[in-house]
Amino acid sequence: MTGECCLILVDLLIKLICHFCLPLFVECLSV
Repeated sequence: MTGECCLILVDLLIKLICHFCLPLFVECLSV
């Protein structure tokens, strides 16, 4: 149960990082 919960949290964290950081990173590269 704890492992499953941990995996869900990690998945959400990765999605948040991808959602917020990747667009910024792409903007930095395109400048």
